[in-house]
Amino acid sequence: MGVPGAALGVDNDVYTDTASGYEYQKVAGAWVFRLAKKGAAGTTPVKGTDYVDGEDGIDGTQVYSESYAPGPTTGGQEGFLWYHLKSLAAYDMYKYIDGQWILVFRKAEGATTPTPSALAATLTISAASVAAGTAVAYTAGASGGTAPYSYAVTATNTATGATVSIGSAATGNWTPSAAGSYDIASTVTDAVNATKISPVRNLTVTAAAATTLAAPADPLATPTSSTALNVAASSVANATGYKLFRSPASGGAFVQVGGTLSSPSYADTGLSASTTYYYKWQALGNGTTYADSPQGAQFSGTTQAATAPPTGSVNQFRISYPGQSNEHSQGLKAPFLAGGHLAGITPAITREFQRSMVANGSAVQKLQMGVNDYSSGATATGHPNWFGAVVPYSQAWENAGPGMLATARYSLDGTDITKFTKQGAPVYGGGFDNSAYNEIKRQILLLKEWWLAQGLPLTSAEVVWDCNQGETWADLPNWGPELAQIWADLKADCGLPDGGRESVTLTQTQTDSHDNTQARANIQAFADSRPKCLAVDAIGYNLHDNLHHWDAFSHLKHGEEKVKALNGQQPTRWYISAVQSCGANTTGTPKQAASTVSKAQANADATALLVCTPTGGGTPPATSDADPDYPYLTRKKQEFTADVVGIAINPSNTMTATAGANGIQRYAKTRFAIGPSTANPLIGYIEWQLTDAVGSAQQGLNTYLFGVKDSVPVYSNDLDDLTFASYVKVSTGNNGVNGFGVNLYTPGNNPGYDMRAGVGDRVRIVFTQTKTQLVKLGATRAQDIILFDNYARAANGATLYQIMSWLYADTQVADIYIGAASLVTLA
Repeated sequence: MGVPGAALGVDNDVYTDTASGYEYQKVAGAWVFRLAKKGAAGTTPVKGTDYVDGEDGIDGTQVYSESYAPGPTTGGQEGFLWYHLKSLAAYDMYKYIDGQWILVFRKAEGATTPTPSALAATLTISAASVAAGTAVAYTAGASGGTAPYSYAVTATNTATGATVSIGSAATGNWTPSAAGSYDIASTVTDAVNATKISPVRNLTVTAAAATTLAAPADPLATPTSSTALNVAASSVANATGYKLFRSPASGGAFVQVGGTLSSPSYADTGLSASTTYYYKWQALGNGTTYADSPQGAQFSGTTQAATAPPTGSVNQFRISYPGQSNEHSQGLKAPFLAGGHLAGITPAITREFQRSMVANGSAVQKLQMGVNDYSSGATATGHPNWFGAVVPYSQAWENAGPGMLATARYSLDGTDITKFTKQGAPVYGGGFDNSAYNEIKRQILLLKEWWLAQGLPLTSAEVVWDCNQGETWADLPNWGPELAQIWADLKADCGLPDGGRESVTLTQTQTDSHDNTQARANIQAFADSRPKCLAVDAIGYNLHDNLHHWDAFSHLKHGEEKVKALNGQQPTRWYISAVQSCGANTTGTPKQAASTVSKAQANADATALLVCTPTGGGTPPATSDADPDYPYLTRKKQEFTADVVGIAINPSNTMTATAGANGIQRYAKTRFAIGPSTANPLIGYIEWQLTDAVGSAQQGLNTYLFGVKDSVPVYSNDLDDLTFASYVKVSTGNNGVNGFGVNLYTPGNNPGYDMRAGVGDRVRIVFTQTKTQLVKLGATRAQDIILFDNYARAANGATLYQIMSWLYADTQVADIYIGAASLVTLA
């Protein structure tokens, strides 16, 4: 008993004095006191004597002595010890560290395991700064802990916080692709799952110098007709697109044609016969690692000579079926007749079509202006100011080449595809109405009889099928199967050959609030399922009303693309401008233009064609409405119609409420709206200047809601008319707002107010392809402040109409502008 003698035991042995409870451990040849396992004897209490407790001591270490080791689920507290007794001369000692039992000492018979040292991690990188695209070597190291080790090496962008894994070995390489500042670190894990993070090494990555692409090689312009050249070249590796430039003279001014192309191939149409055109190609880079090529070497091509139409041979027999209101004459009005902006169309459309025959009433007739526009009589004269869509269709055929055109064509307004089937549509009270099918069959048989009487061949090469129906309920799954059955039944009932070419029209709108996105998908799927069917896209046509009727210029382009499709050529998607006119105090011929890029580009092209002569009274306005920051957007001061209630418009694009508070009807119908567009990042914006409430009695109230609705407003001055809006408040302390604040409000989401936008500031509600933003404008777009971001956007394909609500008396929405990739002009 007592302290053991120095000769007893070896280093790391443990000795317990059973009498005192003291425990010793031999260290460097001497026994060292470790702990007392046995407390001092207590005091025997004496009756009548008070005892005072001393101060509580600190918590001791709890020690377990067991015949087994602790498991991963065995509980404990920091610092607790566990002895796993294996024999009288061997044991393992564990300590509870950081939530787990760690083996810290092992006493074996004749051997001792030392306690491992603390885990450490190191990391070195080969450079502190490199250019993007350059490899950086790293070496991760570890010591202490319990080997073996595993590594996880990461790089974190210090600006965005984004972290990527760059390796799981002790050595490796990482090639950063983007410029920025990166923190690189290694996390080491040892055999007992202890972890340690190395010191961070910062790497600065600078932008790599872009490689300039070469211009496309092997350019060639091949004539395909008297009005067209096929322009092509070899593809360029790493190019993201191509531009083609054309000049009418060698070494002259080259102007881009065709927009941005996905491949170096373009069908350049609408050219003059026997004329040489000069071209240059350019390859487009990605803006980072690859820069645009310079324009390539000039090359040229010459169109074919014009061919006079033959008078005897006939090689086209065309059957068109079925149609809708755009097949009649809705958009084809007087501008073709004389003096209008389309009067210069060549060849003039006021003539009789000598080679176009049409079945109408009970006879086959030559087509003339104002004749045969679906009137009942064989020789009935149509409306004097319009003509059916068969006219631009026939003109396109006559422009395309020689031969006779025989057309059977039938249309019904606002009718779904079932009405045209052989069985027909169900009739109230029983039975079916198949009059549409029977009429088109009658026309086909009439034309077939006339055709064969001319001694002309009737093979698959002389028969094509054309369908423009689809604006009524083509989103339903029956559309494609029923059209296929209609064509099959007509071929069988009229004895026509199989294998003719076919065309359908991708619609711009749907009637009765049906889903145009689904309708277009159904129509395209039908075309893709047929071996000789091509779809002509009407999404970019200009409407002459607030419904769905194309204007005359759109019908002309549609006719041209139908002829291409029915000749087996891939049609072009055209965007047709609104009619652009000279401004106040000027005079000039209105213009329209077509673009393959966007509606905004078509408007800009038409504006550029204007020749405006001042008439006195001021300086003529600028001929371009392109947004200076986003050239694909048309920017205009908002205008208002005469349909205004409870609102004063003064000046022309500022609204001031003149009546009442909430609940009083007031509205102002606008001239412009934001049309659907998918070609560019921005769809459009509404912009205005913030002003304080003029009437002091209204300060502190929710002054107005102002924004857009993605369907035609009802103008009720009620929240039901709001879908997406900016909720603007002016306050002197009411509603918890001290001063002026704005927020971006949508039904069901009314956030707090941002005080950074104040009186006199300009703000925009910006509509992108994916979200809606509220932006306070700076001196430049780089200085703009996004106040609210990542809000839901309006439905795809929707037109966005400007609306307001809760516009209290004297409240003002000042200096309103609208920007749109597809600007819609309302009636």
